[in-house]
Amino acid sequence: SLMKKILNHFFIAGCIFILSCSNNSKISEYSNTFQKIIKNDKGLFRGFLPGDSLRNIQASENGTLLEGDSTYLFYEYKLDSSDTYTLEYQFENKLLSSVRADVYMKDIVQWKIVFENFREFFNTKYGNCSRQQDSFVWKINNGSIHVVLTDESANFEEGILSLEIYYAAILS
Repeated sequence: SLMKKILNHFFIAGCIFILSCSNNSKISEYSNTFQKIIKNDKGLFRGFLPGDSLRNIQASENGTLLEGDSTYLFYEYKLDSSDTYTLEYQFENKLLSSVRADVYMKDIVQWKIVFENFREFFNTKYGNCSRQQDSFVWKINNGSIHVVLTDESANFEEGILSLEIYYAAILS
């Protein structure tokens, strides 16, 4: 019947609308390696936001602290026997001003999956990025925060990616 067809079209249109409006990137949709690095989808990265306290980050991170003082924390984590990632936090007045994550993976195929996971995750969360050479850049919060994902593996035998998040509002 005509009424049934009309209702069917409205139902399908409604489902498409609901799906297109959902821009919440759930980390469970991505690879296990990505999930370990990103930790959760709160904040900008690993649950942290600009201005978070040094103490809060120290309490939340449980990797091997390789270096640390009131302006800088440097952690290393093992993903498996051959792959690692490092986290570098910088502070101004004991408040978070920037984060850098470097991921080192021997398996290039797995590395490409993780790199794409980061790109898709941030595209979903912040909208499409701009491309600058080997980097993808998201400018968020009216440009006061930059998220930069870079392929660093060109000169190496392994996959290396870096993720840098600068909090321009705190640095200025």
